[in-house]
Amino acid sequence: MIQLAWRFLLFQKESALARWYRARTADSRVGTRKTMIVALARKLLIALWRFVTTGEKESALARWYRARTADSRVGTRKTMIVALARKLLIALWRFVTTGETLEGVILRPAG
Repeated sequence: MIQLAWRFLLFQKESALARWYRARTADSRVGTRKTMIVALARKLLIALWRFVTTGEKESALARWYRARTADSRVGTRKTMIVALARKLLIALWRFVTTGETLEGVILRPAG
């Protein structure tokens, strides 16, 4: 996840999260940057989770998650959350490095 956060900063320089990271690491201390990259990775994962669970209802990952957790058993949901996190990381990696978006996702400008 940390490598993904570094890639995100490299390829998405003008995003709100990249600006947030730069604002907090302006003093350029190595320890601050290391701490903040972990915080950025967490923010990316939280943003992706919110996107799938409450955002685009027609994305392939959202449909996949809803179909797998339709029985509402706790054990199934816990397992699917881990599987969804893996799928989200792969999807974010593809988006950051190649610009490939998820099926059914419509990108809009921030703000």
